[in-house]
Amino acid sequence: METKFKAVIENLRHINFENEKVFTGIFQSKVTLGKDSAKPFDVYKFADILTGEMVYLPSNYSIEKGIQSLIDAKTNFEQTVIQIEYLGKTEVNGKHFSRFNFGECSLQQYEGKPEENQRRERK
Repeated sequence: METKFKAVIENLRHINFENEKVFTGIFQSKVTLGKDSAKPFDVYKFADILTGEMVYLPSNYSIEKGIQSLIDAKTNFEQTVIQIEYLGKTEVNGKHFSRFNFGECSLQQYEGKPEENQRRERK
């Protein structure tokens, strides 16, 4: 009888948008990290469209709002490519916020123009 193991910890790379301005991938799930610590935090697990690597993206207001709009639209995430572009930080009433462009297209549309999509991501 074959034993099947369930993954309990994933040590994935975290995307830092200050270093990587554009990320394109397929949404997998929302994950809470550090559940056993004093400060657990949420991240989004994505599959990088170019490499297939599973990565974590920060769960901030802009990204949360973009994901929620796709959930509300009953998006088929397995067939949707999401591109998130970091626009920098802004200050409102003395508080700093990260700004993002959040776009999506079907996997079929993305695969139809791979050279154009890859060039856009190398900015």
